[in-house]
Amino acid sequence: MATKLGDALKGAREAKGLRKAEVARRLKISSSAVSQWESGGTKPDLDNFLRLAQSYELVISNPPFREYYIEKTGVDPSENKVNIAAVLALETGNGDAFIAAGADENVRLAPEAPAFESLNILTRDIPVLGTAVGGEDADFQLNGQETDRTVRPAGLANARGIFAIYVSNDSMYPAWRENALVYVTPHRPPAIGDDVIIELHPMEDGVPGKAFLKRLKARTPSKYIVEQFNPPGTLEFERDEVRKIYRVIPYEEALGLS
Repeated sequence: MATKLGDALKGAREAKGLRKAEVARRLKISSSAVSQWESGGTKPDLDNFLRLAQSYELVISNPPFREYYIEKTGVDPSENKVNIAAVLALETGNGDAFIAAGADENVRLAPEAPAFESLNILTRDIPVLGTAVGGEDADFQLNGQETDRTVRPAGLANARGIFAIYVSNDSMYPAWRENALVYVTPHRPPAIGDDVIIELHPMEDGVPGKAFLKRLKARTPSKYIVEQFNPPGTLEFERDEVRKIYRVIPYEEALGLS
């Protein structure tokens, strides 16, 4: 079902005579992502929205763009003049482009400020995946939907495919408190002693499988054996019931300290 933002983006694209495929090429995304934005299935992140605003020559102080911009930044563009080119330059860490954009003739880069390149690690480009309650025995279910973006720590500057989730209960306390944000990699196999997310195959079509945040204690040719801390206990999972096992990235590694 289309939304006001989706309808407005579609109307702006059509007014410019642009095809979805052309917009997708410019933004280096899929045409289906553009379709999702226009149908209201998803919303573009701030960076892509600003790129659309440039391409479509949107007036972002007008609704529904104003409401979206406030939602994402907390800034009211109707009260604060927003220079889209300058904001995009900051998003990408391009100091020269920021100056060239002329956000404000009184704005200058402080001599003692760190290089823009060094701030790229703070880009909010790591997706936070949504979770659903997992039932009586599971910690949660990974629903695969992106709910937010979070910062990229220094240790993950070149890592690909990273995502993050919020811890949904206290079964791993004190290692991980409830509502803590954990970074997860699907590419590096976990070692014994690593914290892991074990995602099981779904029990029925269209419903995410159960998932568990635990510590990998042992593995055999047929089983994964994990432990939790609160209450202390051990769980065993048959390998053929496990869809994927993800390694949780320790904070000291994410921060580049190990």
